Amino acid sequence: MCLDVLRALASERDAASAVLERLAHEIGDLPGSADAARFIAKSLSSADGEKDARAAVGSLAQLAAVAALRESAPAVAEAFARTRLRDCHGSIFGSGDIASEEAERVIERALARA
Repeated sequence: MCLDVLRALASERDAASAVLERLAHEIGDLPGSADAARFIAKSLSSADGEKDARAAVGSLAQLAAVAALRESAPAVAEAFARTRLRDCHGSIFGSGDIASEEAERVIERALARA
């Protein structure tokens, strides 16, 4: 699936670049966002970008999530970007370095919707 996404983005290079530039502009000040955007752009423009397809598409999904959080839950967006983009610990849940106050905000937000 990631190769399909990467190929679709490559076939619509101008649109993909515009979306990526907009995401980078909107959230570029959050931890790890600028580096993630550069990595995705490099993967899209690289002749051998397919080797990084999973990581690039995963980073794109995380950038979109950070942008959505900045709109809906700004207090959570910084912690999400820091733990998912800058200080990536892989997919091990609970391994992110977050302060107690940040954890409380995330839990309060989740419980408010329940």
